[in-house]
Amino acid sequence: MREYIEKLGQRPRICVWELTLACNASCLHCGSHAGRPRDRELDTDDALRVARDLGALGCEHATLSGGEPLLRRDWPAICEALARAGVTVGMISNGLAFDAAEARRGAEAGLAHVAFSVDGLEASHDRMRGRPGGFSRVSAAFEAATSAGLPTCAVTHVNRWDIGELDEMHHHLAGLGVRSWKLQLCNPAGEAAGHREVILQPRDLLRLVPHIVRLRRRGLPFVETSDSIGYFGPYEEEMRRTWRKELPFWTGCYAGCRAIGIESGGNIKGCLALPSERHGTNEFVEGNVLAAGLADIWFHPAAFAYNRLFEPRRLTGFCRTCQYAAICRAGCHWTAIAHGGTMYENRYCYYRVASEEAAAHPGPRRWVVRGLAPAAIVAVLGVTACDHGLHLVGVRDGGSEIAESGDTAPDAVPDVAPPDAEAETPDIAPPDAEAETPDASPDAEAETPDALPPHCPDPCIIDLYGVPLPYPPGCPYECGNPALCPTAEEACCGCDYGEPVPIPPGCIDPCVAGEYGMPPPVPDAGGGDTGAPGDAATPPSDAAPEGRTDAALPLGCPDPCEPGMCNDYDGPCPPPFPPGCPYICGSPEVCPTIEEVCCECDYGLPRVPPECEDPCRPPWWWRK
Repeated sequence: MREYIEKLGQRPRICVWELTLACNASCLHCGSHAGRPRDRELDTDDALRVARDLGALGCEHATLSGGEPLLRRDWPAICEALARAGVTVGMISNGLAFDAAEARRGAEAGLAHVAFSVDGLEASHDRMRGRPGGFSRVSAAFEAATSAGLPTCAVTHVNRWDIGELDEMHHHLAGLGVRSWKLQLCNPAGEAAGHREVILQPRDLLRLVPHIVRLRRRGLPFVETSDSIGYFGPYEEEMRRTWRKELPFWTGCYAGCRAIGIESGGNIKGCLALPSERHGTNEFVEGNVLAAGLADIWFHPAAFAYNRLFEPRRLTGFCRTCQYAAICRAGCHWTAIAHGGTMYENRYCYYRVASEEAAAHPGPRRWVVRGLAPAAIVAVLGVTACDHGLHLVGVRDGGSEIAESGDTAPDAVPDVAPPDAEAETPDIAPPDAEAETPDASPDAEAETPDALPPHCPDPCIIDLYGVPLPYPPGCPYECGNPALCPTAEEACCGCDYGEPVPIPPGCIDPCVAGEYGMPPPVPDAGGGDTGAPGDAATPPSDAAPEGRTDAALPLGCPDPCEPGMCNDYDGPCPPPFPPGCPYICGSPEVCPTIEEVCCECDYGLPRVPPECEDPCRPPWWWRK
């Protein structure tokens, strides 16, 4: 792993900068004990110098944080200095003080995007944040930012109060035009250490991780997984895949390697979340910019040794036995320390919890560990797909596999306390063995054929809680049933068609997928392979109109050389052109896709031509 980090280069690409510790909220989960400013915080001149130093070190993205960054009056000057140094600048705010005036100041200072904390629906959010009316104010903050032309993101601490509200939250944020939604665990650090009743149990990961994947498949807002959630298993690749050209699985904490945190008093850490004086330790403080230059701190030979000089032999317990140990390094250091007091063993690891859950349910419960390491992990790391990357599934035969999987599964580590039975979420118990689908053996005649399309999950395999995955169009959705989920054409997404085919439970609605900016699959035209969005189709006429961009436009693309035909359903005339479509007559330029626009909080957000739909926002006819 050290060789991989060295190959990437040790430079602070990502910075989270605590501008002030002052805050106008009273969050129960605040990890930094915010409220009053520090006794001494960087003045404007010192802050502007640090901003220039970050640019000189090659920082690509800086997030202005707090406390509440808006409570520092010179934040626009710091933002402008960073932007002039070539750094893309974002902000994370609680939204209580963010209004049209602040949005305008941010846009003028070069702020690229702004994220707001949303910790549940109205009751849960206001309770967690300690501010009645806070949910309404943060919703208004999203609207103010959008009106000023600032792309918006949302950040949520997942806890016991809001874990059951994620579906409704996704819909609410989509209605506000939010592009990206980052989910992270609510960890028992700072104020949350005294409110453990809101903290999830390790076993809740078996519910949360698959649900995150299902939310990602819905479309915008694009769901991002923070460093505190996941770590290998069958969902890892899909959960971590983004538009960035990086490995689509967890590659360890980058604190002090590619990330840097700056406290408002000038202390430098590899990650702002790691504990410091407010938590009774200086272990992770590498220096202070009031006493040394930022470059001197970053390049000091002994700095950030916990990551730069990491050795897998320092891991303990379960993490030491894991074949992913060298690259995972016990997951998120902050999460590991918050829950166990050490960075060398992580209790909140999906793979670990899945292993222990499988070992704890032998015999009549008929659960088995099945190796499903994503192909990218197997290819890059050279690990076997059968030993790790665990997935809990129902056994199809008489249970003979249980003993085999139980022999290879690592033993449960005794220092992991079982979840509190009273606190356990009631709707996540494993299904009864008696309720198992009959005749679900490998030899059963009704079983789904072995040759599934490559993009289709096997409907004969369910996840831990007996909940089938949402199946894409053109895929079988019931074990033993040859019926396929309807395509966009069969579902009649347009207004000009007749009654649509009903969408069976468990199938992705291809019309809804299209509404969120993900083009529906092109239906099979005559028995051949199903086309992909963007495939060329020959127009019915032999001669293309004069001046036309191309004789063959991609399917679903209006012709930019023809005047728009407006009616009650078209909206603005001419309508904005969809992603991947040419939008200028005679020009090969096409509207950017969702991958090209980069609908995430952490990096820059390229502009979308005014003639084009913004793929990071729902269409005009869907927005409220």
